[in-house]
Amino acid sequence: MAWRLLGNGCDKRFYIEESGNGGYGAILCSDAVAARETKAYIDLKTIDVTLLPTILPWTERAGILTEKGIEKPQYQMQRLYLDKTFKPQMCAMGVPPRTANLLKGGNKILIKAGLEEIASKIEPICRIVGELTLAVDKTSGRLYMLDFSPAENGNRAFCQLETIIKGLNNLMNSLD
Repeated sequence: MAWRLLGNGCDKRFYIEESGNGGYGAILCSDAVAARETKAYIDLKTIDVTLLPTILPWTERAGILTEKGIEKPQYQMQRLYLDKTFKPQMCAMGVPPRTANLLKGGNKILIKAGLEEIASKIEPICRIVGELTLAVDKTSGRLYMLDFSPAENGNRAFCQLETIIKGLNNLMNSLD
């Protein structure tokens, strides 16, 4: 069965089965990116972050058929239904209308609880992730953290802690 590209970033590509019915997608990236992402995921789980999509190892021997041919995924990730992602540090001066609309499309109680969870663990989270990237799943209305690995050069979000805290506060205030 063919797979189609659903989303990509600087260092990863996310594919879903062409039928679009699967609960998991395939992540294609380098070994180094997969190692950083997996370690960060485990570290976030260790500090009891509950806002993470489920990640599973790729256990099939075969790869997937993409537009580039047969490729071997590094791991599987829970399929979320997202419009856009956002970064709290970009909300330090105020919540942009696009982000406010994303929040309105979710479950206000679940989103606020998610933002409060992040705020309560912000220092350890920022010592793990490269950037704090969030999204609202349209199906559950729940907030999720995405793209949790530190940068290739080791940079982490901790250097933006003050800005991220201001942005989180603005995001929480926008829900009131």
